[in-house]
Amino acid sequence: MKRLTYTLGSLLMILGVATSCQDITEVYTTPARTVITDRLPSEWTAYSNGTGYYTTVNMPEITSNFNATGAVLVYMSFDQGYYDALPQVVNGVSYFFASTPGLVQIDMQTINGSQLSRPGPTSVKIVLVDAEQIAMMKDKGINLKDYNAVQKAVKPVEKYIDFK
Repeated sequence: MKRLTYTLGSLLMILGVATSCQDITEVYTTPARTVITDRLPSEWTAYSNGTGYYTTVNMPEITSNFNATGAVLVYMSFDQGYYDALPQVVNGVSYFFASTPGLVQIDMQTINGSQLSRPGPTSVKIVLVDAEQIAMMKDKGINLKDYNAVQKAVKPVEKYIDFK
């Protein structure tokens, strides 16, 4: 009986040491990318009627495919560190944006048609969130009712196990 207890105890100790020597690291893949660009007052072009301004940011990351399936989020900051999401209306000025392959255009326009002063230095944060159309996954033969099949196709989390 002592021998059996000693053997079981030794096995449990070896098992405990063996399992405590592995580290599991979860790496979350982030499909979003952020671009921050500063716009000088000279980079804003006035509307012909003087009620607004626009600026264009070259974005080669926005391809035709990305523009069709991804998402573009735009934020503006007039003071360091505080970004406001667009579209938005602040103090009678409407701020909005449009994206096309290769660029993002940001506009500001008064809502009552009055004249608008040229904006000062601004910081623009553009977030690109890549995505894949669900219909395309189905066309690839992925069973959308099978969680594991969808997870394998999307690969949102990769796990690495290091044995030390």
